[in-house]
Amino acid sequence: MHLTPFRSTRSVAKALEQYRSLQVHIQLWLDKSSKTLLITSALPQAGTSTISANLATLIAYSGHEVLVVDACVKRPQLSHIFGIRGISGLTSALQDPYKWEDAVKETRIARLWVMPSWQKEPNQLVDGAAIMTLLDLLRQRYGIVIIDGANIMDSADTLMWARVVDGVVLVVPSGRASRHVYLKALSELEYAHAPVIGSVLTQMRG
Repeated sequence: MHLTPFRSTRSVAKALEQYRSLQVHIQLWLDKSSKTLLITSALPQAGTSTISANLATLIAYSGHEVLVVDACVKRPQLSHIFGIRGISGLTSALQDPYKWEDAVKETRIARLWVMPSWQKEPNQLVDGAAIMTLLDLLRQRYGIVIIDGANIMDSADTLMWARVVDGVVLVVPSGRASRHVYLKALSELEYAHAPVIGSVLTQMRG
C-alpha cells in the first residue's frame, strides 16, 4: 500500500486514512500468538520511525496496550518524537531481560509506552538469545510490540530482530528504492527466514 507520513503530507486527512488502513491490516493479522512486529526498510531515512510512532498511536487509541521499541542505533528517533528522556533503554533490557520494565518510558498517550534506543560499541553484536527472552517477556505484558528497526542493508542487528518477531513490514521509499534494492532487501529477509507480512511505499508525491 502507499503511505505518506503525517509530517510530510499536505493533506492530514488523507494521511490519517492511509495510517488507519495500515492499522486495520495489522490488526487483522494480529492474533493471540502474533504480537511482535518489526518495521524496517530497504534504505536509510525511509520513515520507519514516523510510521512506527503513528501506527502505535492509532492502535493505542483503538484500545490496545502498545509498546514501541527503538532499535535504530545510528539514528534513534522515538525519544525525540515522544519527548522521552533518560539514559536506560534497550541496551539495559538486553543485558538483563528480566528487568525490562526499568527501560520502558510512559508517553502522554494512554496505553502507549516507549523503550528508547541504546548506545553500543561499533562492533558490539546484539545477543540473539537475549532478544528472544526479552520479546517473550514483552509479549506477556503488551497487546502488541512494535520494533522500529534500522534499514536492512545497513544493520546486521535488524536481521536478527527479523528472525524472532512474529511479522515484518518492509518500508520502501518511492523514487529512491529501485526494483533491485527492493528485491535485495526481500532476499535478505528471506535468507533470515523472516515472516514478511507486507510492504509499505512511502514518500509519495502528490
